[in-house]
Amino acid sequence: MGLLEELERLNAFLDDGTYRAQFEYGNDEMRLELLGTADLLFEVADKVEEVLTDLMVRQGFGLPEEDSPEDGGGAD
Repeated sequence: MGLLEELERLNAFLDDGTYRAQFEYGNDEMRLELLGTADLLFEVADKVEEVLTDLMVRQGFGLPEEDSPEDGGGAD
């Protein structure tokens, strides 16, 4: 199952209350797994937001992209 399918499945479980019930009635191991999943999702969302914001700001102000060959940047 791909990442997109996993996220859609997770979203469906959140919508229908499956994860709420698992967290409320599950054991500590299951709770830790759910909390770990939530923590990772927040971390990924923050990174995606940072990248998208950077791209939108650069495009909005017409700034050259970082590491662009045209401006002499690049991977070291």
